[in-house]
Amino acid sequence: MKLIIFTKKNMLAILLCLLAFNLLNAQSEVTVQASQAVYLGKTMPMGEITNLTIDGNIKKDADKKNWPKEVGNFKGNTLMQNVNPNALPLNGDPIRQYATLTSEGEPLELIVDRDGISSAQSGAVPPDPVGAVGKDHFVQMVNGGGSIILITDKEGNTTTGAFSSNTFWGSVSSSGAGDPMILWDQLAERWFILELGNDFTSMLLAISDTDDPAGQYTAYKINAPGLPDYPKIAIWPNGYYVTTNEFTDDEIPTYVIDREAMLAGDLTLNFQRVLGMPKFGGVNAFQVASAVHWDGDTPPPATSPMMTVRIHDDAWGAGADRIEIFEFIPDFENPANTTFNGPIELPTAPFDADLCPGGNIFSCIVQGNGTSMSALQQVIMFRPQYRNFGTHESVVLNFSVDVTGGNQAGIRWMELRKTVDDPWFIYQEGTYAPDAESRFMGAIAMDGAGNIGMGYTLISDTRFPSTAIT
Repeated sequence: MKLIIFTKKNMLAILLCLLAFNLLNAQSEVTVQASQAVYLGKTMPMGEITNLTIDGNIKKDADKKNWPKEVGNFKGNTLMQNVNPNALPLNGDPIRQYATLTSEGEPLELIVDRDGISSAQSGAVPPDPVGAVGKDHFVQMVNGGGSIILITDKEGNTTTGAFSSNTFWGSVSSSGAGDPMILWDQLAERWFILELGNDFTSMLLAISDTDDPAGQYTAYKINAPGLPDYPKIAIWPNGYYVTTNEFTDDEIPTYVIDREAMLAGDLTLNFQRVLGMPKFGGVNAFQVASAVHWDGDTPPPATSPMMTVRIHDDAWGAGADRIEIFEFIPDFENPANTTFNGPIELPTAPFDADLCPGGNIFSCIVQGNGTSMSALQQVIMFRPQYRNFGTHESVVLNFSVDVTGGNQAGIRWMELRKTVDDPWFIYQEGTYAPDAESRFMGAIAMDGAGNIGMGYTLISDTRFPSTAIT
């Protein structure tokens, strides 16, 4: 593996105007670390893996999910700390929506309702479930020391699994450590999966050879300077990219992978680790950006860069509540030509991103039996979604907020837009919290007609975790 590091200055020669809702701050420096992934080879087809059985070996692997305490990935400083006593809002969320949102016409109906992977199969805490819908299948992955994988058709019938990913990775002499991710590449009609390597300083990634998720994959390994915690993935026409929470730099990294080479199964796969997004306060708190994923029939304009987004709460220090956008245009042939821009700052209505008293990220929202669970606060939820409507480009996203100042969770959602005449701006936003129950861990999407749907976890001191949609 080779490593080439480029450092360059991004200069803004002339500042013509200051846009009230789109403040463009030139990043003083960006570092592009160009490297090559390790080619692992062709995996065994997932469809040939026998179903998971709960035995001592599987349970021992699953128990590896205690590794956050062993390797100290949160460094004892789990969340951003509130340092501004005058942080807004002062009297609850100013754009809270009290009305229950419903669709016009016929009420929403479930098409498929079935059990996913059970806790007995994964044995992992936290389970970190994730899933993706393809042309004919749904694939679910759940944490473990290899993750657990289940493949169903769109009628909910199991076609493959559940099985441990270590059987899959083991066919190319590797093994996983959880934090799984999966996406459907709609343009190539292929499946892209990722999981932490069990050395805790790498990521395993694979691309399916066909549109069948139960088929064979081409696998690679990307080495990181430290634990690439909390990886989140996205697909853009010119690359796959991964954001992580790491403590080896004072900046948040984004890994950009040559999509064309990966789809071709090249033995040489170039990727870039791009640094230029400063951590707030330069601290070792849990800090990560979220990569924006393209959906829809119309690709982004050829000149449109990849994007990552993150939030800033004025409780963390200087500056108002806002969304920050960072833009990437990679050049895999000549990494010195890779461009990076940001942050593009979009001021929001005031929000309170602190939901967990004392900063305990794993014990936060109270459930039906009096115990509590994680709210996954202070980060934008997987996955921010992009669509190109021709007349405008849109991104929808969501994150959890405290709607009362008393640790009741609601979901701040928003749509960003960009037109030929207007750079990115917040087109609409709201905080969905119509009653006294908590809503968090949202997943939001927009269809080709511009309709927005959002699923989320619903919980209270009299309700166990439930899934709801609006």
